[in-house]
Amino acid sequence: MATLIGLLALALGALLCFRGSSLARLLLALWGAFIGFNLGAWLAAGLTGQPFLGDAWGWVCAIVTAVLFALLAYWFYVLAVIIWLGSLGFWLGVALANALGADAELSALVGLIAGVLLVVLGLALRLPAMLLSVLTALAGAGLILGGVLLLVGEAPAGPSLGEITWPQEWWWTALYLVLALAGIIVQGRSRSRRRARAHWQRSEPAPRP
Repeated sequence: MATLIGLLALALGALLCFRGSSLARLLLALWGAFIGFNLGAWLAAGLTGQPFLGDAWGWVCAIVTAVLFALLAYWFYVLAVIIWLGSLGFWLGVALANALGADAELSALVGLIAGVLLVVLGLALRLPAMLLSVLTALAGAGLILGGVLLLVGEAPAGPSLGEITWPQEWWWTALYLVLALAGIIVQGRSRSRRRARAHWQRSEPAPRP
């Protein structure tokens, strides 16, 4: 199960990191499905007392919430921003709080505050193209890093908030920064090419009658 989640995180992370702004609607829907799947599995595990995705109810709940979140994120822009930025801010806040030695309740509170602040920022700025590129690159790099950590057995595959933290070894941070910077550069070049193509098409001479 950790291998499956890790591979999915790697695939979605790569798309977000390097193609986030150009495929925003589809990728936000996929992000919604990813968050919904984990949230549904977490809720089922908490309600039934079973391990994470340890029984049929866990899978059913995970799939239903994944489909629901994906549809909401695809059809409603504001909800997509709330799901994406809220979940991103929450996990980053929890990881930072855990790395600083906070207890589970304080980590969850810090995560909620970070999620709300990131949602407010995104909605207030209406996610311009440059900000969208930066945020999707950062989110994608984090998802790639999480997938790699899952595959090598250094990240939790279950719902425990207390186990979510930033890896202590410096090379993981270096890998994250390199991936994020590469994603920002690739998306920036792609955005520039689209602008140049649009300008070229607008400047083409009109056909003579």
